[in-house]
Amino acid sequence: MLTTTTRQLLSRSSALAPMTAGRPYTRSASALPPARVVRPADEADVSKCVWTLASAFDRVPCTNAFSAESGQTVLAYVDKTIRSSLGENGVLVEAANSSAVALWELPCTYAHQEQVQGQGAQQQQQEEEENPGEGKMKRRTYGPVKEEWKRVVHRAKAKYIGTEKSTGAVRPHYHLDFLARNPAVPKIPGAISAVVLPYLARAEQDQLSVWLEATSLDVVTLYQHFGFRVLEEITVGVGRVDGSGALKRGGEGVKAWLMLVDNHESS
Repeated sequence: MLTTTTRQLLSRSSALAPMTAGRPYTRSASALPPARVVRPADEADVSKCVWTLASAFDRVPCTNAFSAESGQTVLAYVDKTIRSSLGENGVLVEAANSSAVALWELPCTYAHQEQVQGQGAQQQQQEEEENPGEGKMKRRTYGPVKEEWKRVVHRAKAKYIGTEKSTGAVRPHYHLDFLARNPAVPKIPGAISAVVLPYLARAEQDQLSVWLEATSLDVVTLYQHFGFRVLEEITVGVGRVDGSGALKRGGEGVKAWLMLVDNHESS
């Protein structure tokens, strides 16, 4: 459900979101700066991308809430989140010397999912053997606001993407988890498109939906530009955090906008 304020703002911005026959907005690949996948083993490059994302998300209410309830800085929270995703089915992509960075969670077959998760489990076991007593701290843990977020998002994915009859799991899809420009460098034209469009094209070819959660209303128009549509406005953390994501008893909670490119609809 969208609030009246959100509807008004989106209505004003609709003219800025070009679409082509219902397909995601595209531009010539030759006009874009080169993008590359950052290997998890390239520690310096991963850290650089993490810094870019953390800097861009430093004042985002949802990120502030998730980091605050876990007792971490935004940088530490983003670092842990990115590295956990890279140990599963996440792919970190950068363009123009990390001027733009995206974290994509790619669809996996169940066999591949098990293989990737198995590798992650082996890595965790190795870390625990090398660092006794630190293993539990390295495991992914969530506070109540993030747990609520995960439940709400999962229910929405099941509603809009659908579930597998045999397992009840959400159907395979692409998930744009993080997307940011580096706020410390001049804007490079086409850098954002360079880390987004190739995966939108792959998803369209695979006839799989593309999901994201916009955690600021300011970026909704950007995602509409790529063909995403707003499904719902959600609020999590009511009674636990305020609108900025700071811990506050009785707070109004933080908002996000669930968005989708439905390649089943457009096929």
